[in-house]
Amino acid sequence: MRSLSVVLAAAGAAFAAAWATAAAAPAGRSAFRSPSSLAAAPYAPWAHHHWVWLSSDQSNQANVTAYVEEYAAHNITVGAVDIDSMWSTGVNNFVVDTTKFPDMKGLVDQMHAKSVRVILWATSMIDTDSPNYAEAAAKGYFVRNGLNESTPDPIKWWHGHGILLDYFNPEATAWWNSQLDLVLDIGVDGFKTDGTDPFIAEYIFPQSPYHEGVVTYRDYADAYYGSFFNYSRERNPEALIMSRPVDSFNLFDGVSAYLEFSPRYAVFSGWVGDQDPTFPGLVDALGNMLHSAWRGYVGFGSDIGGYRSGHGQLGRTGELLLRWAAVGAFCSLMENGGDKEHRPWKFDAPGSTLHVDAYRRLVAAHYELEQYLLTTGAQAFESNVSIMRPIMPMPADPFGIIQPDDYTTFDYMLGPDYFVSPVYKANATNATFTLPPNPAGWFSVFDRTATFPGNRTTVVQAPLGTIPAFGRRGALLPLHVSTPLLGNGDEASAGALTLLVHGPRCDGSAVSAELRAFDGPSALASYVCRPGADGSGATMDVQVSPLGRDVIVIVRDAQASAVEVRDGESTAACSLARGSSHPVFGPAAVPYKPAPAPMPAQRQASEAPSAQGLCASAWSSHPAVGESGLPAASGAASVAEVVVGRVPVDRGAHIRITGVVA
Repeated sequence: MRSLSVVLAAAGAAFAAAWATAAAAPAGRSAFRSPSSLAAAPYAPWAHHHWVWLSSDQSNQANVTAYVEEYAAHNITVGAVDIDSMWSTGVNNFVVDTTKFPDMKGLVDQMHAKSVRVILWATSMIDTDSPNYAEAAAKGYFVRNGLNESTPDPIKWWHGHGILLDYFNPEATAWWNSQLDLVLDIGVDGFKTDGTDPFIAEYIFPQSPYHEGVVTYRDYADAYYGSFFNYSRERNPEALIMSRPVDSFNLFDGVSAYLEFSPRYAVFSGWVGDQDPTFPGLVDALGNMLHSAWRGYVGFGSDIGGYRSGHGQLGRTGELLLRWAAVGAFCSLMENGGDKEHRPWKFDAPGSTLHVDAYRRLVAAHYELEQYLLTTGAQAFESNVSIMRPIMPMPADPFGIIQPDDYTTFDYMLGPDYFVSPVYKANATNATFTLPPNPAGWFSVFDRTATFPGNRTTVVQAPLGTIPAFGRRGALLPLHVSTPLLGNGDEASAGALTLLVHGPRCDGSAVSAELRAFDGPSALASYVCRPGADGSGATMDVQVSPLGRDVIVIVRDAQASAVEVRDGESTAACSLARGSSHPVFGPAAVPYKPAPAPMPAQRQASEAPSAQGLCASAWSSHPAVGESGLPAASGAASVAEVVVGRVPVDRGAHIRITGVVA
């Protein structure tokens, strides 16, 4: 796998020149300019947030409000809520049913005030008893059948009897969009577009007067999802739709049909269909994910715990919920909802907080990856690949519908710099996998003291609430940290971008990471670590182009003797503190209060920092930590680290760390 941490040619000379240029830059001018070649991210970052939803039989304004408030009360960040079907007075007429949602606009405004987006369930089917059915029939807005009938026989589907909209008729599409306006006008952020497109196959030779020849399934699916996606984005550039990439249907034992639903360009926050609330259901979801990745869909997740309900009051076991949540945390979208119970605290025995604590930590891990996922998603979209890169080789015919279910592994890379090995069997206590080659090895996301060699079969313990997830040592990894739960900072880190290097590569080569933005300038962060003469400590230069928010740099598994920061106008030598608690972030404390917003607004130009603010603090060594990532008991294993921050990078910044011993 090619690393996001790109090795740049002639990097040593380039960084030396940049350092000299920064020192000589005239006052008032930045020496660290934003790279003009980096395109903006093609979608909004809430595609990588934690989404929750209630099934339609539970969904109303009071319950949705209470649902989100319960997550907040348990210190679990929610980024979006999906309001399931039956929220309208007719299926797909987009008129809010005020008996269930008396003030939908008020609900949307309330969610937005909490930094929570709102999407609504919808499809392309208009039911015969929906108030807008008669108008569509009279005006010929339905897909025609092989007999060229403008109103063919209704199709029986899971929400009644209806007919598919003709998206190839410009008048029909304009009429449809005018109905979407009823909810887009009140601030709804997008739609969950459910899978009615396969019903086109029930018509023999479906037709449209505005389409040349027969309307194929692919034609209709592209038009349906594309229309929702494009019009929502036309009204609101940050809008997203939640739609299927690939979903499967079992044909017989060991063989399934894998069907592509949405066009690739619309799937930044997809979900891979409805699964049973069982470990075989988790396997089905993983299989759909692999096929979605092989076919180049950018970003997706799955219903944590399975959409369908099983036996018992809760509908699934707590073990399954946490194993599935661990996979969801390391997908581009982490989403949780479906029939019966999905709230983690409901699975805890009296006096226990095992499930809710584990789930909270998994959500925190997911949010820390937000900048990484946004950048990787932008690169994946441009390269026609997926954020998820399966370790299992692609099938001989990856686009064939009929495929055997003979997976050799569900392990995958999440982008180029994280390896994930799902645990998908009940009662599992260990996991076995082979980490990809990397000369510097890999570090455990859940235990920052643990490192492992690449290209070697490894067996690790896999306690419930974790997943074997590993970062590439030597890479430059951007993190959004706002909790102490992974040991990468705490609430004081919120609003800053944390740049983590676990095991710096001190061979004189340069490592860089793009920092894509959706609604602001993209940036570039880089480092080069040059060995010192005669075995003395190395010198590590970290450079960040103008970013609009502060940066915290963590160099883990390393110590240093001095730190200096330059921003193109000023130079500051940082006082390097040492000890078990430092002013950048201190020992973790639980419970904690999460940051109010996972993606803080960029600092305004009038709020640019003063030169005296270049060195908020610098610190070397750290408190002992254990496997949980929280402070461990005295005598626990520890790993040295250097922390610098918060460094303002409104004008860009160059951080020189000397005496580095890695």
